[in-house]
Amino acid sequence: MDKSFYHYDSFELFGKKFHRIILIPDEPQFQQINSVIKQTGNNSDGFFWKKLLFCISKECNIALSEEFDFDAEKDACIICNESKEALLDLFICLSNVVSDQQSFLNFIQKIKTISTEDTEEEYDDLLG
Repeated sequence: MDKSFYHYDSFELFGKKFHRIILIPDEPQFQQINSVIKQTGNNSDGFFWKKLLFCISKECNIALSEEFDFDAEKDACIICNESKEALLDLFICLSNVVSDQQSFLNFIQKIKTISTEDTEEEYDDLLG
């Protein structure tokens, strides 16, 4: 997933540097992906992308994936980590999933039952 699909920045908090990527699903570059998501009966909002990215981070076993901080609202999905490399690895995995329609549909099916209120333990139980 190229850089036009997300916004990157970094910030300091309590003397530590954090890296952040923000996805805004309403942007034009998401139009084709959003149509696939909507065809499966899901909303292509920030909550959907949070669930998708969380599941991908677990499935791809990205180094430091336990340290990702996921947040979402209807209009955006935000992922933070101390490692810029870990964030970029996550987006390489996301790109691989989205570019392979069957893989993408499999992930959508996995997360279809996850509510926005579920805890990380419930995600882990779902993923096995």
